[in-house]
Amino acid sequence: HTHTTHTDNNQSPPYTMSSLAASSRVGLQGSLVPLIDIGLNWTDDMFDGVYRGKKKHESDRAQVLKRAHAAGLRRIICTGTDLEESRRAIELVHAHRASSSAPFDELQLYSTVGVHPTQCSLFEQHPDGAEAYAKALRSLAETHSARALSSSPSSSSSSPIAASSSSSEAAATPPPPPS
Repeated sequence: HTHTTHTDNNQSPPYTMSSLAASSRVGLQGSLVPLIDIGLNWTDDMFDGVYRGKKKHESDRAQVLKRAHAAGLRRIICTGTDLEESRRAIELVHAHRASSSAPFDELQLYSTVGVHPTQCSLFEQHPDGAEAYAKALRSLAETHSARALSSSPSSSSSSPIAASSSSSEAAATPPPPPS
């Protein structure tokens, strides 16, 4: 999942995402800078070992999170690309929070509620129309945000809940703490 090689016009030879993460962690005076992944497609079946509809291996979600943590990630935003994927992202974030234990409790997962721009036809395809689809997205985001706010230890302005200015993402919200 971090084996993708990218090239950069200012950097030769190509670098891997993991080497970039490791090199970007060193901040002022050698201190580690926590990293945030802003777009994990956590709902993808590949994390459950399914590729092109065929089961190839057991779920490796826990291993992926361990590697992310080891690379310096401390926050991950799991993207919801449509209504159903947004619900699934929320479920996965809650599942992580419920099973989280040290040292992974410092790795916080959040989720977005929204529609990827390439999926905008879903609004018109909804059986009750585009407005009903938009209303369902808003309701999911509001319910999830309200639950996260009411469960958070502090409701100060430093809350990690953020409304997105993009029309493709309704909100990014943290999961509630474990019961």
